[in-house]
Amino acid sequence: QLYGSEARWRAMLDGVASGQPAWLDVASRLKPAAARTVPVSQDLTVAVSRALERAPANVLAILDAAFDTDDVCSLNTLEDSLGPDYHAALGTVERREQAVSRVDAPALAARRDDCLEFLRELKGEVVRNRQVWFPAR
Repeated sequence: QLYGSEARWRAMLDGVASGQPAWLDVASRLKPAAARTVPVSQDLTVAVSRALERAPANVLAILDAAFDTDDVCSLNTLEDSLGPDYHAALGTVERREQAVSRVDAPALAARRDDCLEFLRELKGEVVRNRQVWFPAR
């Protein structure tokens, strides 16, 4: 039902992207059912990855449960969610990298380090694939 209403679905995704714990909990609860529908699952993963910029510690806390660190931090096969502009995409990855690097909670150190590794990999892919992913207009 939620996915069937574009306005409600977008509002929910924006809530998840805020990084607030209650919204991340909603995403975590929806993820198992969403896994049966690829676009729904991808939308949730992208929303969680967007939350890295706003509330990285909250996102790291839910990784490796409902959401895979690789998928969220490297956007594994969802690179197009960064948009069509090279500079904007690179800036997004760099903001996420900076936000995650500031997380200093010892309990999240391993997830932070894994996420940073995946973000650095994504940044390298953005640069390496500039011509293919972001063709000149």
